[in-house]
Amino acid sequence: YGPEDSSFVVSRPMLELTYNYGIKSYELGNDFNCINVKHSAAFDKLKASGVGETLGDGAILVRSPDGYAFKVEGGSAPTLSVTLNVVDLKKSL
Repeated sequence: YGPEDSSFVVSRPMLELTYNYGIKSYELGNDFNCINVKHSAAFDKLKASGVGETLGDGAILVRSPDGYAFKVEGGSAPTLSVTLNVVDLKKSL
């Protein structure tokens, strides 16, 4: 967290979530779908604990208490992707 000039650099991966003032609630699955994380220690702990659902590709899907999805894989890339749902792809780009 900090100034954009020094915070958004390759050596410090960051995911910024924003809050939209005036919005009382969000419908789960309406926009944000999933964050895909690649982290060996997190993956190993999830696998050993039996928490989450093992997917066909070997990744483990876990959900936050609010139901948001996180796909965790073994490896070293901190964040592989963020998946969003959109109605019109051209308008969202």
